[in-house]
Amino acid sequence: MIQQKVQLLKEKGIVVTIQRMAVLDALEEMAELHPTVEDLYRSLKGRYPTFSLATVYNTLEIFHKMGLVQELSFPKRERCYDPNTEPHPHFFCRVCGRVWDVGKTCPIPECPVLKIKNLGGKKVEGIQIYFYGVCQECRNSK
Repeated sequence: MIQQKVQLLKEKGIVVTIQRMAVLDALEEMAELHPTVEDLYRSLKGRYPTFSLATVYNTLEIFHKMGLVQELSFPKRERCYDPNTEPHPHFFCRVCGRVWDVGKTCPIPECPVLKIKNLGGKKVEGIQIYFYGVCQECRNSK
C-alpha cells in the first residue's frame, strides 16, 4: 500500500521526501489508533529529532487533499487521520475519545450508503459515517 501511495505522490508531482515517507510509515503503523497530528509528531520526534509539528501538519494537509488519508472530526477531539481511504464507518467513544473502525461489526454488512457516488446529479466525493457512544471498556469502568 505504501508503494502505491509513493507512486501517487510522484504522479501528482509531489516530491517524495524522507519526512513524507516517515509520516506515511507512521500513519500505517498507527492506523488502528486513528492518530492526531500530535500523536504522529510524538511518534516521529524520537526517530527524527529535527522533525517539526508544522512538517507533520503540512504533510497531512497534502495527503488529505490528495486523497491519501481520511480526516476525521469528532466533537471535543482533535482531528485524527485514517490511512484507509475506503469509505467505512467509525465508532467514537465520547468518554475516552478513542476512535475505532467499525468494519466487520457494522450492523449493515454491505452498507449501501457507503457506495453512493451520485446524489441527484451531485458528485459525492466522500462519505463519513460515525457512531457515537461509550465503548465497552469505559462502560465497564463505571
